[in-house]
Amino acid sequence: MTTPSHNLGSTDLSSLKAELEAAIPDDWNQARLQVVMHYEEGSVGTSHLLSPPDDPDGFIDIPGDVFHITTRIERTARAAGQPWREMTVDALRSPAGWEFDVRFVNKAA
Repeated sequence: MTTPSHNLGSTDLSSLKAELEAAIPDDWNQARLQVVMHYEEGSVGTSHLLSPPDDPDGFIDIPGDVFHITTRIERTARAAGQPWREMTVDALRSPAGWEFDVRFVNKAA
């Protein structure tokens, strides 16, 4: 699992990985979690989508713990002065288990 330039708690990233492993259907070999932050007038909102990367219409419900974990990740980044606008987590099933890649798009100044 890769991390952004700011220091995120490895516990949150490990927790996110575990929640996604449990949520991804057994018949999927790949999955993508997209989280988009909405910063407006002092408030923060999020949208989440978990789907196969080649079929964004094939989404599934996201477990509640994923919302809590991504909120903690966003708050950690914001407190470090590096808020992000989008987080993409790509998961790929391999013979050794799930492999994850995490990418962030920083908030425009």
